[in-house]
Amino acid sequence: TSAFENPDLVKDGARLVGAQSIVVSMDYKKNLFGKPRVYVKNGQVNTGYDPIAYAKKMEDLGAGELILHAIDRDGMYTGYDLTVIEQVAHSVQVPLVACGGASGMADFAPAILAGASAVAAGSIFVY
Repeated sequence: TSAFENPDLVKDGARLVGAQSIVVSMDYKKNLFGKPRVYVKNGQVNTGYDPIAYAKKMEDLGAGELILHAIDRDGMYTGYDLTVIEQVAHSVQVPLVACGGASGMADFAPAILAGASAVAAGSIFVY
């Protein structure tokens, strides 16, 4: 939310401490027509950005890493959204962490093969 509402935060932070220290988390979910859109304010406000455009914008501002979080898949154990991971990963040069949907360790490799630099998982370790 802060990166969206105040893009200078990303730019100034990267200038001050280096891009490698700036990580922007992008929460997205798919709309009624299946198109992914970036949301802020705990998934309540649609920014109007698709994840590719938003990722490029954040990279251009100085983000050195991105976290791509699929709100729709979080805690659902349906696997990562490989299509969106691949699209975003191939549109930016910075590392991308995929998050949301892991049902087990078998889901990790396909996300990496789709282009994620790393994966995040929570529910599979907690429950």
